[in-house]
Amino acid sequence: MSNAEPPADAKPIEVNGQVVDPSEHHARDAQNTDHIIVTVRDVLDNDQRAELQKLQVEFLEDLGNHNILCRYKRSDLKPLRDLSFVEQVDVYRNLYKIPAVLLAFIEELKGTPEFETKIYPIDVMVHQEVKDLEALVDHISNVAQVDRSQMEITPDKIRLEVNLGELKAIAADDHVRILEEVVTPVLFDDQAKRLVFAPLPIQGDSEFCGKEQTIAVVDSGFDIGSVEDCHPAFTGQMHKLIPVGRALDKDKTERQRVDDPNGHGTHVCGTIVGKEIETSQGMVGGVAQDAKVVLSSLAKADGDLIAVTQIKTLYEVPYKTYDAHVHSKSWGDDLGMGKK
Repeated sequence: MSNAEPPADAKPIEVNGQVVDPSEHHARDAQNTDHIIVTVRDVLDNDQRAELQKLQVEFLEDLGNHNILCRYKRSDLKPLRDLSFVEQVDVYRNLYKIPAVLLAFIEELKGTPEFETKIYPIDVMVHQEVKDLEALVDHISNVAQVDRSQMEITPDKIRLEVNLGELKAIAADDHVRILEEVVTPVLFDDQAKRLVFAPLPIQGDSEFCGKEQTIAVVDSGFDIGSVEDCHPAFTGQMHKLIPVGRALDKDKTERQRVDDPNGHGTHVCGTIVGKEIETSQGMVGGVAQDAKVVLSSLAKADGDLIAVTQIKTLYEVPYKTYDAHVHSKSWGDDLGMGKK
């Protein structure tokens, strides 16, 4: 891609932590892509938006700092650059598609046996106008050497397990907007304790105890899988248990699809709504003892947590069916990206 002379007042563009300096890279045209970044001098008014649309600019996403990701099927960028309210125009570069934290992780692994052999779960997120993913799936399967049958397709993304060395080849396709690590949940029990100051005495006289509130907990599971047959600290507190990770396990009973294989989900529920009980350490109870809990169990049959493809599904049932407006997710990412 040949470069053009950038405007005198050109500014570096940062997308997904990746920064491109126009003095080093400023595209002459958009011949090889339908996606560009238009940097405007101020918030666009209706007339300015209409003027860009007349030039066949389709607005896709506000990237911040007056940078707008757009679809533009022409190759000539000069008509856009000539507009007084436009500061600069450049193409949406492949570099932007691999977040800085992910790229740093790749660079850190280079030269190690893990870089050559290990595969990682990655979501290929596409641009808004991309509706048919079948051709892209075939292409990715070919360039990244991934078994097509092992790739999971949803309306706006493709999930696959791939060697990180193949990501640049995947990012080169113009349909791709960003490559994101799949956050495979890992339980962080100690983090839950720290966040609620568990070692400190909690005063029980607060008026803010969650009355008339339903809290959605997404975790490993609950106790032995029953809202009635449970520890006295939870009597009347657990409203519903929803299977996710073991929902389709036909050889499991209803309880076995939502029970807690390692105790983490039960601990989290106790932190939130557990009734005060006397222990050797004094009175112990949750921070919202008047609330109710709807728990979604992510634990699979092997005890690990399932990586949910569509995160919104974890919100819909608790919100729509049980009026849960508060969510607790006491898990994190064990991939190691960006960690020191």
